[in-house]
Amino acid sequence: MIWPGWRDAHPSPHPFAIYFVLRWFHAITWIVLAASFFIRSSIAPSRITLANAIALAAMLSYVAFIATFAYIRTTHS
Repeated sequence: MIWPGWRDAHPSPHPFAIYFVLRWFHAITWIVLAASFFIRSSIAPSRITLANAIALAAMLSYVAFIATFAYIRTTHS
């Protein structure tokens, strides 16, 4: 709900970036993990390296999500 005239006492320095990370990175993590598992399930053994790289990207996405969540919890509590 939006109230006219209401201002945040402590505006965050990058509200869109923080919003985007908190809104989408958790979902992106699961989508990328699913893609990694799908690629890993193929018969070609050369796909294992690609699947590992994609799983690493999912881990980095999740770490960014957790770090942003922890930052918000410490600065807005």
